[in-house]
Amino acid sequence: MMTDKDRYVQQEIQKIYSFWISFSMIGGALSFLLLSGLDYLVTPENLFKFLYYRITEVHFQSSSFLRCLLHSKEWGKKGYCDDRSVAKIT
Repeated sequence: MMTDKDRYVQQEIQKIYSFWISFSMIGGALSFLLLSGLDYLVTPENLFKFLYYRITEVHFQSSSFLRCLLHSKEWGKKGYCDDRSVAKIT
């Protein structure tokens, strides 16, 4: 049986966990796109092909983040991604 204090601690841990999941999803998408500069240095002839692949992947990551955000708002999680949403994405 959980007391109010235990419930509060669990909610705060969930908020911190959800914030970092959201932050890492956005940061991962942006850093993945920024790696296109290295594609230009390594294989300039394939730059546009790899750029297309990277933009497609960033699109999937961004749509996954938005789906996670909307799903968690549906369940009243204040806009955070929870572990169930991330599990569905992966």
